[in-house]
Amino acid sequence: MWKYFKLKFHNLSDAQKKFIHDTADAYRWTYNWGLELCNKRKSAGELNPSWYEMSMEWTKVKNSGKYPWLKDYDSATCKNALKDLKFGFNQHFKNKKLYHYPKFKSKKRSKVSFHTREGRVHFYEGGYVRIPGFSQLRTDKDVLFYVGPNEVPLDCKYYNTRVSFDGIDYWFTLSIYEDDNEPEFKEEINTVVGIDVGKHATAVLSDGTEFVLDQSKLDRVEIRKKNLHKAIMRDVRKRRKIAKSTRTKYSNIPESNNQKKRQKKYLKMTHKIHNTWNTHYHQISKAISEMDIDCVVLETLHMKNIKKNHYMAKSVSSISLPSIVHHIEYKCQNNGIHVIKADDGFLSSQICSNCGSIRDIKRARTYRCKNCGLVIDRDLNAALNLRNHGLERLSSL
Repeated sequence: MWKYFKLKFHNLSDAQKKFIHDTADAYRWTYNWGLELCNKRKSAGELNPSWYEMSMEWTKVKNSGKYPWLKDYDSATCKNALKDLKFGFNQHFKNKKLYHYPKFKSKKRSKVSFHTREGRVHFYEGGYVRIPGFSQLRTDKDVLFYVGPNEVPLDCKYYNTRVSFDGIDYWFTLSIYEDDNEPEFKEEINTVVGIDVGKHATAVLSDGTEFVLDQSKLDRVEIRKKNLHKAIMRDVRKRRKIAKSTRTKYSNIPESNNQKKRQKKYLKMTHKIHNTWNTHYHQISKAISEMDIDCVVLETLHMKNIKKNHYMAKSVSSISLPSIVHHIEYKCQNNGIHVIKADDGFLSSQICSNCGSIRDIKRARTYRCKNCGLVIDRDLNAALNLRNHGLERLSSL
């Protein structure tokens, strides 16, 4: 069974912070270098190089002396950028509609993140971790990173180890695989529950259970965030006006301290909203996974298709419905509960759960069937349809 951990770095020194940002820049440069190499091969009518070919070519570039600063950073960490690039190409060629062609990473707008060497990550007692690629920091105190008390095993293999910066805090993410904790699924399935997710009620079960988040505090944060965004845009317009009058590049106009404070405050508000919803998702998924049920039926959601509805695009993107489904899915599987995903395009909200007739109710919150006269809440009707769909799938096995 896979387990994932996200640990926050504490008490980082200035040398550690600087080296994290510099390593992320080298990681981004290697990614862009590999993408440029692939584009040249594509324009010449040749196939994309493999990861091995790109890594060998990158080693030649590093040893050529043209970019001497590359020797200051771990080679395996930089070559992991080429792995990410190759993974992006594979995803694009599998489904071109869902995954776009890899793009160049911007120095200003791209996320500060990089994939470290997995085999040399070591955890120590007391909440310390040693990450490969940081051996050039002068003192041993700078090499060890403090992440606080955690549940990560000390003696095991770590996968997908990444360091990232979200604008406020620095994070270290990793995953481990445990053979001993494989979940035991029940052979007989007696209780099947359909779960519909949405923006009004976060999750509605087919037995009538509802999970709703009180958004009164979040609404106040959203109003303050909106007003702060207006102030930030006023600052942007002032800087553009100064750049135009002085014929100076916009990026060369320095920001005032108040402008930097407003931007940091805006970022903190964004994180507060995201963390509130994320905590709510974990509470919902934990409550559902601890219920006495044998199987759950979930929707198959794609954000790209949901955002095509302009009435729901903004609200749904802030809620992130696929994230709710993901939390419920993996926690139920870890507790030995079977999970069935409905087929793509299943009309859970338009089918009558009583007679099976189809009717498009658009944005109405109550489903009224013209065929059998059923009057029921829209979300509960969708949950019942998902449960019926799951029972049909189970009967056909």
